[in-house]
Amino acid sequence: MTNRVWRSVFLAAALVGAASVPARGQVVVRRMGGGVSSEGDWLALSPAVFGVQEWRVGQWARYSQSQNVGAPMPLMQLRTINVVGRRGTDFWIETQEEASGLASGRGPTRKMAVPFGPLQLRVGSESLVMSPDSEVQRVALLRSGRSAGARISFPQGWTRVGEEEITTPAGTFSTVHYRRGSDELWAAGGAGPVGLVRFRSADMEIELVARGETGARSIIPFGGSGQ
Repeated sequence: MTNRVWRSVFLAAALVGAASVPARGQVVVRRMGGGVSSEGDWLALSPAVFGVQEWRVGQWARYSQSQNVGAPMPLMQLRTINVVGRRGTDFWIETQEEASGLASGRGPTRKMAVPFGPLQLRVGSESLVMSPDSEVQRVALLRSGRSAGARISFPQGWTRVGEEEITTPAGTFSTVHYRRGSDELWAAGGAGPVGLVRFRSADMEIELVARGETGARSIIPFGGSGQ
């Protein structure tokens, strides 16, 4: 038996990352406000809107996220999304977060079983959350809330600029370029498992920095993995 402690925690939230949770008891989380997006919202949308047609066990992608929060330096974060297993029609998706720069440190790792689509829980489903100290919590969604898709409208309201070949640290991709006002987005069906290659706005930039079709490995040793 590992030294990781199992504790049941019940959340009423639409997304796994809605809030941190204590170790015991029932917690009701309400997402306040209706503003568009945190950086995580874009990575939680269905890959289908970016042109990805399917997931395959072993796929992974790593993103850098830079957000201007009014500080002398932007808030920097890295997020890795792994397809680590399959259970019937559901896939085990594990996400890992890490802050870089002045506030460097490892964030939570989350694991959930979802069908191909948005990275969010369904009512009655469960996920696993590992904190930086390696404690694992079981999280259950008791009632639905507002999803990332409800806060971000894409591709509705966006203009398709055209097809462009762009190069990122993860490689060169044939993308579709979209624009809405000063916001720009590049997507590619071949950049799975998410399909987002680059997003830029006045105060935020997200870029694919690494990816692979094989090699995704689960950090949380519970809930299913393997091909």
